[in-house]
Amino acid sequence: MNSRLQIKIRTGDSIRRYSFDKPPSWKSFIDHLTTHLYPEACFQGPVPFKVEYKDDEDDLVTIDSEEEWQEMLKYKISNLVTLFIKELPGNLQDALKRQEEIKKQEEEQKRVQEVEEQRRREEELRNKEEELKRKQLEEAEQLRRKQEEELKQQEEEKYLLYLEKLKLMDQEIEEIEKVKEKGKKVPSTRVPHSPPVSQNNNRNNYIKLYAQKLQTLYEAGFQDIERNLYLLITFNGNIDTVIDKLLQTQ
Repeated sequence: MNSRLQIKIRTGDSIRRYSFDKPPSWKSFIDHLTTHLYPEACFQGPVPFKVEYKDDEDDLVTIDSEEEWQEMLKYKISNLVTLFIKELPGNLQDALKRQEEIKKQEEEQKRVQEVEEQRRREEELRNKEEELKRKQLEEAEQLRRKQEEELKQQEEEKYLLYLEKLKLMDQEIEEIEKVKEKGKKVPSTRVPHSPPVSQNNNRNNYIKLYAQKLQTLYEAGFQDIERNLYLLITFNGNIDTVIDKLLQTQ
């Protein structure tokens, strides 16, 4: 004997038959029914049809709840139950309309999410670009400061070297003066012959005497006129010796 529950569904001119291992709940049955009757629809809220059955007095009784469903199963005559499905035109149209609205809402929500996601990605890309630019500016600023510090250090080293050269030059001049004062002959590599003019001649006389050579030295890049003049006086106007001395103290 077949103990499976057989349910015959009448919808207008069509008849369908379903078999269940055990009686389903009202909700499970409605879900099963809507899935087979309206496979392309997804109803939200009340279904667009009503379910009826004939009782022992041959009256059509509407089922709309779990309690009514269980009552029908309790008094069924056999394992075969015949149900009548009547579509509710207004409810069906409303359900389809709601379904369409839900679909549009989902599509709009999806579109909004895609736009928001695109905006978020663009914002992240913008932030990354700004962060990269900021790092590049920081690195450029650090490099500039480093170059400035190196240049400053080089200038300081040059200045210290310049002071050292001046110190050496002063020492050398002092030695030459001491030799001259003692009347000793200065070696040709350091001090030339005695000055070509009297030591009583004033500074202007030396400037006039060595004007052309002072100009030559100045144009050659040796722009310390007082130093050039002293060396010309010291080395009797020998400009080659003066240049050698200037180059040695650079």
